[in-house]
Amino acid sequence: MWLKMKKIIKSAIFSFLFKKENRIKGEARYQRILHNHIRKCAGTSINKALIKSIGGNKNTYEELAKHRLHKMNLQLGSCVGWNSIAINKGSFFFAFSHEPLHSLTLDDSTFTFCFLREPVERVISHYNMLKDLINDDKTHPALSEEKKFAFGDFDHFLDNIPREHLEAQLFNFSASYNVDEAIYKMRSCINYVGDIKDPGKELLPFLSSEFGLNIDYQHLRSSKSKFEPSSDQYARLKSMVSEETNFRTKAEKYFGLNFKTRKQGD
Repeated sequence: MWLKMKKIIKSAIFSFLFKKENRIKGEARYQRILHNHIRKCAGTSINKALIKSIGGNKNTYEELAKHRLHKMNLQLGSCVGWNSIAINKGSFFFAFSHEPLHSLTLDDSTFTFCFLREPVERVISHYNMLKDLINDDKTHPALSEEKKFAFGDFDHFLDNIPREHLEAQLFNFSASYNVDEAIYKMRSCINYVGDIKDPGKELLPFLSSEFGLNIDYQHLRSSKSKFEPSSDQYARLKSMVSEETNFRTKAEKYFGLNFKTRKQGD
């Protein structure tokens, strides 16, 4: 009862604290940038590059993670991470979150982008990340939240991982894991979707031009753990993510910029 009351109070306070922010007065095609960051889709490097481009430094990402409100005012505007209330209020210039897109409320003045990854490769990367955390950072919240499948071997991981983590890309767009619904949501709400291997081809030049940013992108993170599944484990995993694979295959033809979104009232 008390925990529920704390959440209600926190939500009420946050709603009061966060007000919509526009980077410029008057009409503008886009007022802010949101990275709909699907886990293990190489997003942290992009986040750090964009944070730096609006006035942050090499330490800002870590400072933002420790900040109580996960919001910081930088030279060109405010930056928000992991705070869905602030994001839903439009209270940022640049924001990123692991919250699935279907749970967020966005408007048409928010340029929203995400990256997709080959599903089997993404799940193996998730497993390697958890092993890195076990070895290097046992206090990381992911280990507490994902303890039911974080510890143990790869078979234990596959036995216990919830579908929202297993097929996180599909779940990001559809809470019911419906491929057609996911494609529609992506086309309605995402202004850019692309492969993680080439973020600089179209997205970064557009953001630099549209928002007047100097973006110095470098891929920064790589797992120390290098687990490779056996042929049987690979086949099992491939079968488990078959619906997400179908989604990603259909999504590929829409890779690139999309200015015909219908976020409001969707």
